[in-house]
Amino acid sequence: MHSDVGHLHGLNAGLPQMPGGIGVAQHEIVGAEFLRALGGSQRVCELVAAHVQAKRYLCATRPSYYATLSDASKATLKCQGGVMTQKEVSQAVCLFHSLM
Repeated sequence: MHSDVGHLHGLNAGLPQMPGGIGVAQHEIVGAEFLRALGGSQRVCELVAAHVQAKRYLCATRPSYYATLSDASKATLKCQGGVMTQKEVSQAVCLFHSLM
């Protein structure tokens, strides 16, 4: 999946891991930059960069979404800031609208 290419590239490049070795820290940025360097479209790179915030947002606004996450995704969510607060949800709406 494009969204997690940062984990694969980051592991290969020896980049810092999240606590417990559950994935590459800031893999969304690593992945977006990696795809951009390969000539990936701006749109795909923006979506890859935003996918962690999207997961946090969906968990905050659709509580049933959390249950659909894999155990690994639930573990990384904790390291990525957890479920968004209401203030973060409001800010994220602006980010997501800019990507549309």
